[in-house]
Amino acid sequence: MTASTHMNVARSDVVGNLLRPTYLREARQGVREGRASEAELHTAEDRAVIVLGLLTTKKGALEHSGAVEARIREATQYVPLERLAVSPQCGFASGEAGNPLMAAEQEAKLRLVAQVARWVWLR
Repeated sequence: MTASTHMNVARSDVVGNLLRPTYLREARQGVREGRASEAELHTAEDRAVIVLGLLTTKKGALEHSGAVEARIREATQYVPLERLAVSPQCGFASGEAGNPLMAAEQEAKLRLVAQVARWVWLR
C-alpha cells in the first residue's frame, strides 16, 4: 500500500465516521470495548439511513432516471425505503486531478438525484 493510498483510506475512515450518527459511533465503540453486544450494535445499525451512490461521478453521461429508481426499488428488498437515500457515488473531484465532467454535467447529475428522490420518496 502506498502512502497516498494509506492516507486516502484513513481520510475516508475519518469522514465516514463524522457522517455516522452519534448513536451508531457509540454502539460500535461499545462493541470494541466490550460494553455492548453485537445484537445492540445491529439494533443501532437498523436505525441508520443508508445512502445509495447510484450516479457515477467519473463520466458525464447521464444515467436514466428509471434505472436509478429500479436500483432503489431493488435495495428495498433488504432495507425499508424510509431508511434509504440516493446520491452520486462520491465527489466530483474524487481524484487528485478531478474527474473529466463539465460543470453542466455535474449540475445535470445533481438535478437527476433531486428528481429521482422526489419521485421515489414524495409520490
